Amino acid sequence: MQGKRLDWAAIVAMGLAVALSLSLLAAATVQAGSSAPVSMDYEESVFGADILKVDIRVEESAWQEMLDNATEEEYIQCDVTIGGTTYYAVGIRPKGNTSLSMVADAGSSRFSFKIKFDQYVSGQTCGGLDKLVLNNVYSDATYMKEVLSYSLFARMGVSSPLCTYAQITVNGEAWGLYIALEGMEQSFAERNFGLGYGALYKPESGLGEGGRGGPGNGSSSAGADLAYSDGDPDSYSAIFDNAVFSVTKAEKQRMVNALKVLAEGEELESAWDVDEVLRYLAVNTALVNLDHYCGVMLHNYYLYEQDAVVSLLPWDYNLAFGGFQSGSASGAVNFPIDTPVSSASMENRPLIDQLLSNEEYLETHHGYLEEIGHYLTDGGFETEVQGYYDLIAGYVASDPTAFYTPEEFETGVAALKTFGILRGRSILGQLDGTIPSTAGGQSAAASSLIDTGDLNLSDMGTQGGG
Repeated sequence: MQGKRLDWAAIVAMGLAVALSLSLLAAATVQAGSSAPVSMDYEESVFGADILKVDIRVEESAWQEMLDNATEEEYIQCDVTIGGTTYYAVGIRPKGNTSLSMVADAGSSRFSFKIKFDQYVSGQTCGGLDKLVLNNVYSDATYMKEVLSYSLFARMGVSSPLCTYAQITVNGEAWGLYIALEGMEQSFAERNFGLGYGALYKPESGLGEGGRGGPGNGSSSAGADLAYSDGDPDSYSAIFDNAVFSVTKAEKQRMVNALKVLAEGEELESAWDVDEVLRYLAVNTALVNLDHYCGVMLHNYYLYEQDAVVSLLPWDYNLAFGGFQSGSASGAVNFPIDTPVSSASMENRPLIDQLLSNEEYLETHHGYLEEIGHYLTDGGFETEVQGYYDLIAGYVASDPTAFYTPEEFETGVAALKTFGILRGRSILGQLDGTIPSTAGGQSAAASSLIDTGDLNLSDMGTQGGG
């Protein structure tokens, strides 16, 4: 009898153990699909530094061959020490589109780079970071356009890549002051959206260098303009061919459905994170960043879809502050907040058109612009610029591969401060009605625009400059 009781006790204990194991497995499964942001070590170890030290150790002949063939964008192996920790057998390659070819054509070796930690060692990361981008501040005499842009996006609650400055050495020799950016890949997605993150796309319109041809001149954008054509995912190759992660048929169909909802203009919040997109557009418009969805090139933005709702994420702001096809200083400073498109009509940019044609959404958008306008005019922007200047001025002065001289840097920073203040005044003037807020209204009342005096956009750096 006692033996039987012991047998039953063992069975009960085994059952409890199985139940506990199943419970733990279920908890792990829930965690794996969690949408809660994940804290990453690299947030502090990499991007917590004001000036990140990056030393690349590489075979000289391999490094030179890579530089000589930079436009092929092929990885080579190196060791890299970041913030005092060395990572071995890491992949590095040049990166960029037009800027890459322009740097190569100019005979410079100051390329932007991608560092991929698991290129040769499976699973290797830098404190959880899978890819580090090193941007060469091409066309930016201020060295600040990207850091200021991402800072403003973060201020306005838009998920953005982490960034900081990086002092790079190659085999111990000074290479230059760069901007270090978090790659928009798995670690970014987990940090912002959790282990159960959704689909991420980086639409590319396929335009050639210099903006010739393509959607801005009437041809198909294959979805980069976010216009709905039909229900076939194959019609949107500019989106789905540029998926960051593998996507399922269901994910593609959800994205196509979001475009259809956008075209119909009703119940937009069922498929779009409208408030997030309005904040995103407010920042992009305030920064006068035209190398973007709002301009002729239809690129340099990400689409993020999760649970059938789409938001926008920022990328590539070295040509912000009027650095791309913005025309005169007056045109950039007074860029209209209610028709914020360039080389395109509002109808050809349906995401902007549908949101800003809705009175409720327009009012919300204006509220975000007002917040930014006060930041630009009330001292916040100027203080931030000065803080970065104090941090990097010494590094810029000794930058061995710089595109600009220290004197051009000083001039650029002064112009940047002026631009920010004037842009803020124009935004607030457009909001209170003393300045027209549309391109047509400004053409008819040019005398009401903010006077930009002797402000020269090229002092800050423009496309192809440096």
